[in-house]
Amino acid sequence: MINQNTVVVAIDHGWANMKTEHDVFTSGVSEITTEPALYNDVLEYEGKYYKIGGKRLEVKEDKIHDDNYYLLSLAATAMTLEKMHKRDAHVLWAVGLPLTRFGEEKDDFIKYLMRDKEVTFKYNKIQYHIVVEKVSVYPQCYAAVSDKLRFFDNKVLVVDIGSWTVDIMPIINSNPDESICVTKPAGIITCIQQINKECVRQLNAEGDEYDIQIEFGDIGNILAYLSIGDRRQELERLVSALAEIRRRYQKDSNGLLSQEYIAPEVVLSPQEAFYAEKKSLPLKESAGCVCSEFVMCYPPGIPILAPGERITKEILDYIAYAKVKGCSMTGPEDPQIEHLNVLQ
Repeated sequence: MINQNTVVVAIDHGWANMKTEHDVFTSGVSEITTEPALYNDVLEYEGKYYKIGGKRLEVKEDKIHDDNYYLLSLAATAMTLEKMHKRDAHVLWAVGLPLTRFGEEKDDFIKYLMRDKEVTFKYNKIQYHIVVEKVSVYPQCYAAVSDKLRFFDNKVLVVDIGSWTVDIMPIINSNPDESICVTKPAGIITCIQQINKECVRQLNAEGDEYDIQIEFGDIGNILAYLSIGDRRQELERLVSALAEIRRRYQKDSNGLLSQEYIAPEVVLSPQEAFYAEKKSLPLKESAGCVCSEFVMCYPPGIPILAPGERITKEILDYIAYAKVKGCSMTGPEDPQIEHLNVLQ
């Protein structure tokens, strides 16, 4: 029986992220075949170890065909109980399903999560024992606004944009009109994939398929900002994405431009060159001249050319290659870097 001591654990089982009242983490599960050396985000259940987070799960037709979302539910419960300083609890799992699939999948999802009445498991080496009293399933879009209906106008259209789907629900006089609710397979990740295909078609270049925004990059470097608002899970997503990119695209380095920076030929001091008489020349015609301004990729912000250095064919090739690859370049008076200021 549900009583006042029962802990309500609200979980949003997203394809991209799991969400609870206080935590968000990537919907990723990978089995560790041996006892891990480090117990960061590690679930131990029925004698097996699982890394929680990291690379997100592949989207499937539903979430009950394997144990992944059950394991993620245990991890989410552990995080909730940890904040309450509880190790043993009776719990009610409050979960959601897409609006238009609610009736079809509700019973199967409850059965999936209620597979065991009592569960003992460890998360980050801490043992938990829970008794699952009940699983309550709610339509996702409606659950997000149910406590705010009194503030709505007579007619409101609620749109819940997820990673893979979008729920659209009209609310008339504070009541959802289920007869015209729809779920469209056009979430954020779906849109990114469509944009990516269009980028390939029009620009012969891919967009971001990992949902990670890099600040800047040059031929051999990227700059990713981390702040006090980022958690371990975000850093793990970055590391996981870089590892996958290396696995998918690594190839023989023959024929690639070397990442070592070109040793400069210094003709004058930067001060002398900066204040000397100068003229502007097209980039291709500047070989052999002495540069009077900086040219650099940011990151890392190390000059390719500095005032007083000789412009060589090797340097011009490097600049041209960096421009083609879309590197963020700065320094010259000409922002397009079609011309360079050189000494007369």
